[in-house]
Amino acid sequence: MLSIRTYLTYAILCYLLQSCAIADTSKYQLSSGVYNSKLFKHTAKVYVDVSEDSITVYPIVKHNHQHIADTTQSVGYPTNYNSFQNRYFSKPSFDIDILTMPLKYRPALNGFPNQLNTDFNGALYLGWRNDLYRIKYRKTLFGSYKRKVSHYGFSTGLFCGIGATAINPWVTNNNVSAEYDGAVLLTGVAAIFAVNNLSCGVGVGIDKLMDNNAKHWMYQNKPWIGLLFGLNLN
Repeated sequence: MLSIRTYLTYAILCYLLQSCAIADTSKYQLSSGVYNSKLFKHTAKVYVDVSEDSITVYPIVKHNHQHIADTTQSVGYPTNYNSFQNRYFSKPSFDIDILTMPLKYRPALNGFPNQLNTDFNGALYLGWRNDLYRIKYRKTLFGSYKRKVSHYGFSTGLFCGIGATAINPWVTNNNVSAEYDGAVLLTGVAAIFAVNNLSCGVGVGIDKLMDNNAKHWMYQNKPWIGLLFGLNLN
């Protein structure tokens, strides 16, 4: 029978997945703005103008000590077009996420076997992110070509949060006779990968039990590896 904390973890995971599925932010969609691209020769930054029917890209040039879009040059990507060449646009940014960790692996320790925990864990994540957008055209059954924009995101950073863990005689070398769910402070580093609006990743962290039995808990400040799911806040 699943424990209450396991149900809570699954409920939070479902909420995050649902939120990611309906999210509609510029993080996940190509929107008008400045991006990095190799579309124009010797051009690192471009301005992308996104409308309902077309995507138009302009090189950014320096004029009178200011950077402006050069409207004398442009490349357009209408909804339907006969093109096989993929184009990539990237945008770096600061990343703020809420993370949940449904699975946490703890290596074997002091003769105790390795553990795969499903306790509740939630954290705030801060990192540096790079979003990559790919424009390509796919041939339809009618012989025409339809534009498709795919999104990929990569992020690395730090997280800090709270979680729950089982405290009992077995994980405290029989120094604690009671069995209860202890609250832990968790910190660590994470790498997150996003495909369109779903974000997941891997984290490495440590836990600190926040009660008087911390000195007896065998996993105090011991590293673990966890599976992460995230919801972007910015």
